Amino acid sequence: NEVTSYQIEGLKLTNRFNCVFIHAPHATACAVGLDERITGPFYSWADIYKAGVDLEAQWHTSFDVIAKFCADNGPFDGVYGFSQGAAIVTNFSHPSIWKDRFKMEKCPWNFAILACGSYGSLMTIGTETPISLPSFHILGRDDIFYDQSKDLFTYWDSFHKVTSTHARGHEIDMFIWTREKLIMMMLDNFLTKVLSSTPFQFGEHAITTGRSNAENMHRINLDQYIELNGMNQSDDLETNIRMQLESLDKACEHIQFERLKLQKALLGVK
Repeated sequence: NEVTSYQIEGLKLTNRFNCVFIHAPHATACAVGLDERITGPFYSWADIYKAGVDLEAQWHTSFDVIAKFCADNGPFDGVYGFSQGAAIVTNFSHPSIWKDRFKMEKCPWNFAILACGSYGSLMTIGTETPISLPSFHILGRDDIFYDQSKDLFTYWDSFHKVTSTHARGHEIDMFIWTREKLIMMMLDNFLTKVLSSTPFQFGEHAITTGRSNAENMHRINLDQYIELNGMNQSDDLETNIRMQLESLDKACEHIQFERLKLQKALLGVK
């Protein structure tokens, strides 16, 4: 849990929440260079680095571990997952898992914060029925798993999610709060909304700014090993501007949609 504690400190989640941690059940190898700073041992939700492993069986065992932990310690306000943890949080947040498989009355957490997701071929759910929980997504612009992280968006309801991108790789580090002011502001606003009684609804937002490395839950945290990758940190100004323009276009479309709904409601009142 040492790495995870650094990560949640970097995102300042401990300022709002009493965070507890859960170990992923499968021992795994250490990421290159990480053992120079962290003693280990290291765990994963499915050990993709060990030859001959039944990854599907390990993934389903991890579901069982999470379900038992939630039954013993939950429910929770929220969940945080990094890398493979972001994928298994997404998977477990779908009603086909917590409701149909584990017969829970409701999802054991009310919102999710997901960073630098990676999943390979492990997901067991489809995108036909989006997850309706509020979600906050953090991508790494130079993350080798960027496409997988972005693909995880499709499992979540677009009106209940916020997305952001930092300018580094597959990481959330302890000092992200000092560099990523916009992401921290967005996260603070997200948490304020989900913890208030205000009805929660966002259009899909995306911002490209800085960089990072992490994994946790408010009162539950998915503890798996972290990959630190030496990525190209040069800014691509044109790409950043285009992504922000795309984000603004989507926000404008959503505002127009909501405006039309209110106009129709007003006509109904009259």
